[in-house]
Amino acid sequence: METTWDDNELHLYFWFPLLSGLSKLTFDRRAVVSISALEVLFDILQYHGNTFTAKFWKKVFDGVLFPVFDAVLLPDGGDEGAGGRDTDEGGEE
Repeated sequence: METTWDDNELHLYFWFPLLSGLSKLTFDRRAVVSISALEVLFDILQYHGNTFTAKFWKKVFDGVLFPVFDAVLLPDGGDEGAGGRDTDEGGEE
């Protein structure tokens, strides 16, 4: 029997901080960190997403995924988002 995650259960306190933290790491200036965070985030969603309820998916879209895509689609000219990443992983020249 497969477990179906529900918003009212303890999993909300496990999944949401994990997914939210990975979402925030996608804004890291270090390309290796941001790319790795994005890959892990989508791997988790692909592997475990089938156990999330529609209500929990709404929370994931609103609090985790939309901020990532908003930063890519609507860059504010700041240091965050794809435009602000430092692709030189070796640091400053």
